[in-house]
Amino acid sequence: MNHYTNILFDLDGTLIDSKHGVLSCVKKTFADLNFSLPPENRLDGFMGPPLEYCFTQVCGLNWEQASQAIKVYRRYYEGGGIYDAKVYSGMTQLLKELKSAGCRLGVATSKSQRFAVIVLKHCGILDYFDTVAGAPDNIEVKWLKKDSVEKAMGELAGANKHNTVLVGDRVFDAQGAKEAEIDSIGVLFGYGTKAELEASPFKVIAVDIKSLSELL
Repeated sequence: MNHYTNILFDLDGTLIDSKHGVLSCVKKTFADLNFSLPPENRLDGFMGPPLEYCFTQVCGLNWEQASQAIKVYRRYYEGGGIYDAKVYSGMTQLLKELKSAGCRLGVATSKSQRFAVIVLKHCGILDYFDTVAGAPDNIEVKWLKKDSVEKAMGELAGANKHNTVLVGDRVFDAQGAKEAEIDSIGVLFGYGTKAELEASPFKVIAVDIKSLSELL
């Protein structure tokens, strides 16, 4: 697996644990709009997919309601929830080792690119990455994980489908990598269950950061 010289990382659930901040903003959004809040176990579905998918497919809102909810959520998130996140223990050391080994690193996230840069800077790991690719702020633009992967690859000199891999924690990451024709590694320390990862098109699964390090 160590032939990868370009390594892309998903953000939430892979580099950072942001669940508390994200779900807090989701709950405030539903309260603000007087929408019926889904049960707690359904809210876990917010961790990973694009917001449009979360509000429509996870919560059952129509597009008009979802569009309104996304705007309110982003206001709460930028207003404080974005800073309620922490880097997974051991991840900073892994990034340091990969950079020392000459790898080019990138972030490919479904999160707003602007928000991704803010949270990476807040968590102290922004400087490890050669590129950060995420969704545009314009919610009318349909944006998939594949788009972020391809954008990141386009900004990494020499990146191609043979020397690039995506590390992620949800089925959406594996699907995006497959659509972009690159390999992917699933991590079990994020938000995806073992069953989800095993049923996804990940090439291999890492149980923890130590095993991820060995695969990379």
